[in-house]
Amino acid sequence: DQRQLALCMQMLEVDPSPVASDWLLRKLESCPITPVSRSVLDAVADPQRFLWPDPDGYRRLGLLYRRFGDISRAREYFSRARMPAAELQRELGGIQ
Repeated sequence: DQRQLALCMQMLEVDPSPVASDWLLRKLESCPITPVSRSVLDAVADPQRFLWPDPDGYRRLGLLYRRFGDISRAREYFSRARMPAAELQRELGGIQ
């Protein structure tokens, strides 16, 4: 639900916690892809607002951008995660 995403985003900004951030990322893994959910993803990925542990955080963001259809941003985050070539090939599925 879009309201849950927005509420969790607000909670995360007020009181960042690993539990809240994990919950939000898991919601983004299965929510409908809409302009609202994309804006939440972009906000979560903004390094001025949140820092993610390297490399797992970058890998998770890459997977989310791939899910949302933004292969360029996915590739950018996969690169930051320093993914091995075989894993990168598997995650991008041959997408150039």
